[in-house]
Amino acid sequence: MNDRLLALYVPEWPAQAVQLPLDEAVALCSGGRVQAVTAPARAAGIRPQMRLKQARVLCPSLKEKPYSLAEAELAFQPVIESASQQLYSPKCWFPGLVTAALSRSQRRAESTLAEKLTEDLAQVGFAVQIGIASGTLAACLAAREQLLVADPGVMPFLSAEPLSSLGFFLRPGIKISGFDFSDQYLTKMTDSLTHLGITSLGQMCALGRPALIRRFGTLGAISYDLASGENLEDAARVKTAPASPGLYQFFTPPASSLTQLLLPARALVVEMYARLRASGQVCTQVQFICRCENGKVLSRSWNLGVEVSSKDLVERIKHQLEAVTVGGGGNEALGAVSQIELHPLKTVDARQAMTPLWGRNADPPQELDQAARSASSLLGKRGVRVPHLTSGYDPRSVIELKPWQERGSQKQPRPRVGALTGVAPEIVFMHPKPAGIVDSRGRQILPGRDGQLKAPVKWVQVAGRKIEVQKTEGPWPINGQWWRPGAPNHLGPRIFLRVYGGQETLLLVFRKSSWWLDAWEGQK
Repeated sequence: MNDRLLALYVPEWPAQAVQLPLDEAVALCSGGRVQAVTAPARAAGIRPQMRLKQARVLCPSLKEKPYSLAEAELAFQPVIESASQQLYSPKCWFPGLVTAALSRSQRRAESTLAEKLTEDLAQVGFAVQIGIASGTLAACLAAREQLLVADPGVMPFLSAEPLSSLGFFLRPGIKISGFDFSDQYLTKMTDSLTHLGITSLGQMCALGRPALIRRFGTLGAISYDLASGENLEDAARVKTAPASPGLYQFFTPPASSLTQLLLPARALVVEMYARLRASGQVCTQVQFICRCENGKVLSRSWNLGVEVSSKDLVERIKHQLEAVTVGGGGNEALGAVSQIELHPLKTVDARQAMTPLWGRNADPPQELDQAARSASSLLGKRGVRVPHLTSGYDPRSVIELKPWQERGSQKQPRPRVGALTGVAPEIVFMHPKPAGIVDSRGRQILPGRDGQLKAPVKWVQVAGRKIEVQKTEGPWPINGQWWRPGAPNHLGPRIFLRVYGGQETLLLVFRKSSWWLDAWEGQK
């Protein structure tokens, strides 16, 4: 039988943490997606994890601000500290969501516990929603609805939930046994199941765990276990290695300032990462303990993703030490510290961990930089190249491939006079596809000497398809800077035309007396 879990949920925590204006449409954005929104933005139809391009269409007056996961995690620490006074070992899955197993005495008075915890957190300025149920996903969804779900009602409660409810918990950045799931994989899974007529968690569970694993791998296994009411500790099913021995640092005499503690703490973190790297392991959960001379103890544990560096962990430890040491930012010091400890609670084989290639930071990981430089030394200076945004007239000419060593920082290029307008297309074909445009009488349309079309476009013919055109934009004649050889003028004179079909938008180009499909701008 699963433990009863209490889930504590703070809606739109990132927006609350940075104190966004409540009367304006503002969105926190990262990686081209919306991470949190204010109420006016939500009223305009913008939701978390929505593409930023789509959000701009829904709300042209949307104000965008950068989102930092590290800052959101640090800002959420006071909520965890307040909750830990009544809950045993609360676990933060992402900033805004905490779960904790209930003790036997707490299970006897669940409603009283939920009311008291809500009131206590409200007194210190945190408006939270609490739900209690058996199973990780059930408890989290119950917190979203502020429900206490009894054990007999857990499965009916989960079975009726739509597939999209998985996205409430499985968000980008969530740490599950060393795996970082991308929302695009979850979207592909739910789209595939919906296409088969499976729209609820109950229908998904009816397929069986083996079938979901064969089709969707680890994501399918975890989705099935969550939807069937399992606790996440048992749901991941990833083989974990025995936890590595802890690391200790003793202070004689006891240390009482942040300066005295931070350097030894950093040394422990570096040593732990070095040990794990030497043994081919990755830490997914770590515990930091600070013991004081007067007997007081500070203990914190974190779930780590495979891309969390030693520098990131040191910042988390520094934040904790600042709150409790003399000279730090806290209101109350614990006392002189006699010992600090660092314990890797859970580790996984590094070969099992899915590390994102680029990570979430602006700079690439050190390992990636070293690998790229090594490959460049073997293949030549231009053997490893990265896309670089430059100034140009059209989607194909604004991207320049630069050698890895010369990639530099990305700066917003200045627009060129006469350049194509509109958002960037989703796909620019490496080799443009032959196309043709015809009028209502079926006659081919070619541009005149002035670059304009002589008849309205009715159909587009491309790749054996005939697409009815609802409207067009353009044409845009582009000669480029003909007096300067080289990019972005190597494509020569050309004319662009954007056509809107019933379900998609295409970007056509007229070059060398023929029409070509140059880019696909997406579906409606």
